[in-house]
Amino acid sequence: MITTIADACELITDGTHYTPQDVGVGVPFLTVKDVGPNGLDFEGAAKISAEEYQRAKAGNSAPQKGDVLFSKDGTVGKVQIVEGDSPFAVLSSLAILRPKENVDARYLAHALRSPAAMDQAARRKTGSAIRRIILSDLARVSVPLPPLNDQRRIAAILDHADALRAQRRCVIDALHRLAGSVFSRLVNVVDEFSQLGEVADFFAGGSLPPGEPFAGQSGGYFHMKVSDMNRPGNETTIRSCAEWSDVPGPRSATCPAGSIVIPKRGGAISTNKKRVTLRPTVLDPNLMAVHPRDGLSLCYLKAWFDQFDLNTIVSGSSVPQLNKRDLAPLAIPVPSAEAQSLVTELTSSMDHRLDRARLSLAMHEELSDSLQARAFSGQL
Repeated sequence: MITTIADACELITDGTHYTPQDVGVGVPFLTVKDVGPNGLDFEGAAKISAEEYQRAKAGNSAPQKGDVLFSKDGTVGKVQIVEGDSPFAVLSSLAILRPKENVDARYLAHALRSPAAMDQAARRKTGSAIRRIILSDLARVSVPLPPLNDQRRIAAILDHADALRAQRRCVIDALHRLAGSVFSRLVNVVDEFSQLGEVADFFAGGSLPPGEPFAGQSGGYFHMKVSDMNRPGNETTIRSCAEWSDVPGPRSATCPAGSIVIPKRGGAISTNKKRVTLRPTVLDPNLMAVHPRDGLSLCYLKAWFDQFDLNTIVSGSSVPQLNKRDLAPLAIPVPSAEAQSLVTELTSSMDHRLDRARLSLAMHEELSDSLQARAFSGQL
């Protein structure tokens, strides 16, 4: 049986069409940003007075336990269930869906997350500056609706798949924190610090460095673009340039093998990507590279960079940018060669575990997608 959200719910409304004052302490007031993949963020949400909460509640803008929240403005399609009885209110960017007695809330939430429902919602979005779906269009989104017992069975299966994915994400987060703690502890025991500009060379933009030593090397240059940041080890699949004059497009900097490449302009910086070159490389104008001098291990420098968030040092008002002047003053602990080797060994072990955790997460996501597809096509 196929039904619409209008027929599956006894209440379809949204949050307040005004933003109450954040008083710092009081009743949580949630917006789209407070709806995450693992639940609702009440701690990070704004807080409103009891009077404002009562006003929102009177206007049906205060969800209750068992309601399904659906983000309808800006980021359309975030879905979460209200699990507890604690009072809170929401802004109009969130739709409040209250299922009827013959509709399981967890099943409805999974159905709304399905590709078919998301595609319907996406096709009904309006607006140019801020994309949104209005309540009347959301109400017309259709979902399969089997008998209640089957809904609960399907929801239990999909809940279990989601729990497994959440566990893998927690493992990945924990490994990231553990890797960061290695350098935090190192900072507390190492007395020797240097500015990055004192222990590394920078390559980015401009003309070919004087005395450039890479011309004529066997195999020529690897020409790296921003898109190559996501494709490590592809040096043999991208056109290389045997001579500097053969470099296509604007002449950018070159860097030696064993350099750490990072994005230096625009939205690519927000990805926080880092990549090591395996051969002499011609850099796209939107990239820059850092190469360690003697006394600084490449693996250690890469491990240090992996813990560093590039977004914290960007400059530029309209277009984010990174330059040598942003990176050179950064303080980096420079322990002995033995200590660098130990840090590298520890972080390499964690990187290996991270790779395995990411692979496991990818497998669980593939399984979850398959279960979801089967669930809403009547095969589960």
